[in-house]
Amino acid sequence: MKSFKKLLKKSKIYNFFSYNFNLIKYKINQLELENNNISKEILLLKESLNNLQNSKEIKLLDERMKQFDCINTELLLLSNNEDKLKVLIVGFYGAPNSGDELMLQSILEKIDTSKYSITIMLADNPNYKIDNYRNVKFIHYPKTNMDFNIIANYFDKVIFGGGALLEDAYFNEDNSYKYSTATILINLSLACIMHDKPFYCIGLSSANAFTNMEYLSKLDFIISKAKHFSLRDTNSIKTLQEAGIKNIDKIRIVDDLVFSLKDIHYNISNKLDDDNFVLGLVLIGFSDNNKLKEILIWIDEYFQNINKSLKIKLIPFYDYKHSDIYNLTNITNNIKINSSIEITQYYQQYEDIMNTFNSCNLIINMRYHSTLLCLKAGIPAINIIYDIHSHYINKMSFLRETYSINNLFLSYKELNKEHLEDSLNFVINNIKQINIIESRISKQIYERAVKTHTEIINNILEN
Repeated sequence: MKSFKKLLKKSKIYNFFSYNFNLIKYKINQLELENNNISKEILLLKESLNNLQNSKEIKLLDERMKQFDCINTELLLLSNNEDKLKVLIVGFYGAPNSGDELMLQSILEKIDTSKYSITIMLADNPNYKIDNYRNVKFIHYPKTNMDFNIIANYFDKVIFGGGALLEDAYFNEDNSYKYSTATILINLSLACIMHDKPFYCIGLSSANAFTNMEYLSKLDFIISKAKHFSLRDTNSIKTLQEAGIKNIDKIRIVDDLVFSLKDIHYNISNKLDDDNFVLGLVLIGFSDNNKLKEILIWIDEYFQNINKSLKIKLIPFYDYKHSDIYNLTNITNNIKINSSIEITQYYQQYEDIMNTFNSCNLIINMRYHSTLLCLKAGIPAINIIYDIHSHYINKMSFLRETYSINNLFLSYKELNKEHLEDSLNFVINNIKQINIIESRISKQIYERAVKTHTEIINNILEN
């Protein structure tokens, strides 16, 4: 046996395993030494961190940082040396959402911004472009509750300039004043009342239902104290009345601010016999992707059946983090249809949007202000009422009632292929008549809106 062991130890196999075994033992020992060193270093780091956290310098810095919870440094830039009337305009601006940007443009074009100190409150979006604004300053949504006191104390007058700003969905959320224009309206209006500063609410609309009694109580008080309070549709007044608002008599009805933007007419004569049909779609990009795909497929099949060459233009209307463009790109990358599809760039200036709209033979809208623009310009359009969202029911139903062409309006909840095809048939067979009816009604609205909106703005600035 001993001789066998001696022989085995001399073998190459034994030497191979013996060498590797000893190597492994050596590496294990090295790792244990390293682990011991690392453990010691970790203990030293923990001790150093503990000493640092308990140091006077860190405690002082922490106290200083907590003070910023009550300070919005942006408001420190407000100058007290202004010798002009200081006016703040508040709305869902800066996202940007084209409809809200158009309402802001409508207000600004009626103001001599060199004569007054005009400031616009914007949503927090570092990518928002302010290239098209002159003699205008900007602040952002409040960062702290204390901001409302500072803002109301500083500005001479506050204007809430259009939009679906009456809703209670986010009112009870702790930080909603940082992102919800509806909550900002309540808090800032109450601050204006406390500081005896006039405020004006122009052309607002409401959600289709309310549940928060505290919100309604504060809103009722605000309506009673506002220098001007107007809604853009009668359905919103009915909703407020049903919710228990008592100061209904103080509410005026005015046309949406976008109606008083200058007339840009749709040249229908160039579109009647166009074999290369261009269909614009203003979709709500963040809605159900499967349903949006279905709409595109139904459209494509319809135009295949009537033997018309179709180009689809998807027109973005909401550009926060390029939301519409991102979602529409995702849809087009995952759909196969015969028609060509183009996603246009995002526009927020009125003339640019209308140039895009005027390049289309027909538009299908899911957004309120794209619907309004088509009606205003007499552009043949099918309008899908996004009735799964509380903001859309009142204002979209009001447009349908105003123009009284029910075939042009469809329910999103009830939308199917047959409904869409029926509407397409109706529009394509009646394009000229639709243009005439819409143009006639819109001319009356435009003339009234220009007069009313100008009077409201002038009264705010001069009285």
